Amino acid sequence: CTGIEILPGEQDQVLHTDTDTDTDADTDTDTDTDTDPSLGLTGHILITRTLDETLVCDREYALTGTPYTGPCEGCTFAFHIGSEEVRSEGLTECHPDSMWSLTPNPLIRAWAIGYTDRLDASEYYGYGVYYDVLFYEAIKDYTLVGGDIVYARGPLEEPAGYTTRLITADRVEWSFTVTSETTGTDEVSAVFHRPD
Repeated sequence: CTGIEILPGEQDQVLHTDTDTDTDADTDTDTDTDTDPSLGLTGHILITRTLDETLVCDREYALTGTPYTGPCEGCTFAFHIGSEEVRSEGLTECHPDSMWSLTPNPLIRAWAIGYTDRLDASEYYGYGVYYDVLFYEAIKDYTLVGGDIVYARGPLEEPAGYTTRLITADRVEWSFTVTSETTGTDEVSAVFHRPD
């Protein structure tokens, strides 16, 4: 999937993609009121952490999304993603990885996810090639530390080999478990409904 266009100042918002064919700088503003819910994505992500057989973290995130309409060779579907924490129980220092919750942070401005028959991952994943894979694309903003805005993409099915998934015409589910001797066991599960 190719890099995603963003507008200045859109940090922490769902992305906007310009699909017209002109070559000038697009500065207009969408004023339509089309809010047909059948075109969007809805779902949730659940993340729990267990340490010494005690549940220490239990968080839920609500997912929303709009179809990505830019070029995405081999993609079955792709969506701009918004994720918001709606429930948090357990230790306050429990901070799940943003790639698990698909939430923005000071570095990652926005997310997109999709499914493709071939993914050429970015430098973060060593430019690897993945086939038939759920993927993410993130906008990483290094300007606060003197860097540039970069686009990162990689398999959402992480860690590789431990993910289970189910993809139907209108539903996608995935889950995985990560165990650490120091932090315990993290379980991540997600489900979303998408337009057919």
